[in-house]
Parts: sequence; C-alpha cells; structure tokens
Amino acid sequence: MKRIIFSVWSDLNDNHPSATEEKVASFNLYKDRLIEKQKEYAHLCSADYEVFTPDQNNYVDVQFYKLFQTERLLDQYDEVLYLDLDVIPKTEKVIFDEFDLDNVSVYQMPIGVTKWLRSNIRYNLCDSMNKYYKLCCKKAMLLLDDISGNDTVANTGVFCLNKKSAEYLKFSERLPAVQDKFLEAIEDNLYPEELSSCWVKNNEVFLSYIIERYSVPNNDIGQPWNYILDHFIKYPTDACYFQHQVNKDFKI
Repeated sequence: MKRIIFSVWSDLNDNHPSATEEKVASFNLYKDRLIEKQKEYAHLCSADYEVFTPDQNNYVDVQFYKLFQTERLLDQYDEVLYLDLDVIPKTEKVIFDEFDLDNVSVYQMPIGVTKWLRSNIRYNLCDSMNKYYKLCCKKAMLLLDDISGNDTVANTGVFCLNKKSAEYLKFSERLPAVQDKFLEAIEDNLYPEELSSCWVKNNEVFLSYIIERYSVPNNDIGQPWNYILDHFIKYPTDACYFQHQVNKDFKI
C-alpha cells in the first residue's frame, strides 16, 4: 500500500480574511516546525510526505488546488491524506487504518444558527468565510435540484481519498457543472440578498454539494480528526487527534 501525506504552501497576496498579515506572519514563524510535525506523522503512517507550492497565490484558487493535487497524486499512490499546514497531528493512530477510504473521508461540520452565528450575521454581513453562509450557499444549490440539504459543510483542512473514492467523487470532472449551479443559485434562492450577495466560489461548499447531490459514499471522520481552534473554540483538548489551528495561535 503506497501512501502519501501532503500539504500546500503559497505566499498569498490577496490579504484574504483567512490569510491576514498577522496570520501569514505567524505561519512564517512556525512553518518549519509545522512541516516537521506533519513529516513525523507521515513516518508513523509509513507514508511519503510533500509540501507543494502551487502557481496560484490567490487564497480561493489555492483551496481548490489541494483537491486537484489529490487527484493527481492518486496516479502514483494508493491512498492520499491532505492536511492544511496549520493542522498539527497529536496522535499515534494511523488515520489510513481508521476509515474505509473507499469512501471520501472528511469532517462534516454540523452548523446551526447559534447566538454566535447570529451576531456574526448582524455585525458582519459580508463574511464569505462564515460557516452559516457556506451552509446556506450549499443548500441553495441543492434546492435547485429539489434536494433539501443537511446542516453540515465538509471542512477540507483534513481529507483522505483513495482511487475508488476519488472516482466516486469526480471532483474535477463535475466542477464546471457545479460552478454553473453556484452562479444559478446566486440569482435564484430563498435567502436575503444581504446574505447571498456575499457568496463566493468555495471548495468546501462545492465538495459538500457534490457529496450530497450525487450521493457520494463518505465517512464523517468526526471532530477529533479535525479539531478546529478559532475565535469560537479557543482551547485545545487532549482528546483530539489532529489540532487544526485556524486561529494561527501556534503553540508547538
């Protein structure tokens, strides 16, 4: 069984909300140590490890690149694990052995309109990275196919594929039709314009749409394998396997 774990590094130039000057500076400070931690985990998994640098330096394009690169790597490898570079392995469990990778394996984040989300909507009406906005966009796309979507969005900070699950997913092949559906949803949806006008193409929305629209076999790897620390969940836990440091407050 030939395996690879990979991540992506890009000198982003668009000052995206997920890649502000402060976050980029923190990344630059800890980059080498983050790579070393992921490389150690790859050794534990008997997997190769690579950090790829895409030609793109736009945040949105880089997020799509990681899905395209996974498909390319499956020409050489049987199993592929992608980790955002801010994901820190905290376990000796081998994720490849924990899940049937014939199914797309990704954390399906449950999203509800909590008090925190309501306050985000009230005070920041154009935050394209808001989880609830992503959920609404996915649901609007699915409604155009007469599908009432569930209340989750896949987080692509961690995901696993093998050749079979990639063939079920057909991400690159389906992407042009999905982009057309996205543009249609912006014009024809049930949500107020203040919300829908902020939707942008997003790899997590598109992946979630494909999984639901085409009933792609998938595993929800659960929060322990993608434990996200941000301005909402601030404190780490020893119960997690992968700590996803979205807030870039690295303590390694």
